[in-house]
Amino acid sequence: MQHRGRGRTGDGAAIGEAVVPSVSPAGAIAAVGMAADATATAAGRVPMPLTDFIAQVEAAREPAEIWESGLDFFHSRGVVMVSYHYYGSGLAGGDPVIRADGFPEDWVNHYVEDKLFRVDPLPELAARSTEPFFWSDVRDLTALLDTQE
Repeated sequence: MQHRGRGRTGDGAAIGEAVVPSVSPAGAIAAVGMAADATATAAGRVPMPLTDFIAQVEAAREPAEIWESGLDFFHSRGVVMVSYHYYGSGLAGGDPVIRADGFPEDWVNHYVEDKLFRVDPLPELAARSTEPFFWSDVRDLTALLDTQE
């Protein structure tokens, strides 16, 4: 199990619950934020154009550069929490690499140490979804096991 990212201590800010999924081979990214652009505009930031993000990703030489570009893109839009779970092609049943940014550090440690990724329905749903969804809609979008309730 690898965990990489920047955690945040404390209770964190009140945030919206939108999950913005993105599909990649054997991975899922979930970006959690307030209403689109609300935080970025309030902070005087200009949202990064999608074309700039795409150019940065195309120019990236290392996975860490893609992660940082993604964080810049999401943060510029007021997204305050981002996580990425990579299960890899040979990790069936194994532990994923988890990158997290903006989540309270204690929560990330708990999530990883107690292997909550094994029952968390969001990464799997984000990996197969092409549209943003709200956490509160998860029950309507996928069947949950008792352990996921």
